[in-house]
Amino acid sequence: MERWLVEDGAVVREGEALAAARIGNALHDIVSSASGHLAWMAPAGGLIDPGCIIA
Repeated sequence: MERWLVEDGAVVREGEALAAARIGNALHDIVSSASGHLAWMAPAGGLIDPGCIIA
């Protein structure tokens, strides 16, 4: 995961971009699947496994 686009604890809406993930040479937005309060569970700049819960 390259970086978080929303602060930890922020209120987010469904479909809002939460983080940027690097796949190969491209950056892809990870969007919220639901509305609510965001709680980070993965560090920015770290490697995450496919399917891992990040927030």
